[in-house]
Amino acid sequence: MLVFAVPLRTGDRLAVVGPHPEIIDAARMLAVHPVSVLGPQDQPNPDLGEAVRNDGDGRLALASASVDHVIVPRLDVPFATAADELARVIRPGGHVFVVASNRWAAARDPLAVRPAPAGRLLRAAGFTDVVVHAMRFVERPWHLIPVGSRAAYRWYLRSAFPAATRRDAALARLARILPLPPTVGLVLHALGFSARRAQGRRT
Repeated sequence: MLVFAVPLRTGDRLAVVGPHPEIIDAARMLAVHPVSVLGPQDQPNPDLGEAVRNDGDGRLALASASVDHVIVPRLDVPFATAADELARVIRPGGHVFVVASNRWAAARDPLAVRPAPAGRLLRAAGFTDVVVHAMRFVERPWHLIPVGSRAAYRWYLRSAFPAATRRDAALARLARILPLPPTVGLVLHALGFSARRAQGRRT
């Protein structure tokens, strides 16, 4: 579950972008204080508890440096806009985890990204320790595979990849042979970016 994608501690304030009651429930169990950041079209849900609502202009309805961590389960604004807003609202030393479609697999998605450019945007916004993960699905990120780790990728293909169709099985066989970047996009359709907000002022 994505609640474990950032290093939560008791008493931390966690913002979750979008209506995700399962993440909110898990955060409460960890004695974390969650707040849901809803979009203009998101329906109210009493299970979410504390909630704020964005105006739809790309800005998060949170004060600057007001949360310790942010989880974005699905990106719905351009990555550059998201990176700047996340840097604004996260306290120095806090963490973020952003999920986006993988451009290799979703070329027609205007919000899809590639690992290297998205990582550069996070660093330019004031984040450090950027790690890029690949995931099978945006909606169900059961496994976070570090992009660039051939050993982790091969383990996933052999032990955890759900080859439910002939196409999936063929992709898995092909991925064991071909170089890493092209096959990651075919097999793992989503990317997750974890990063730490730099201490001090943004340069």
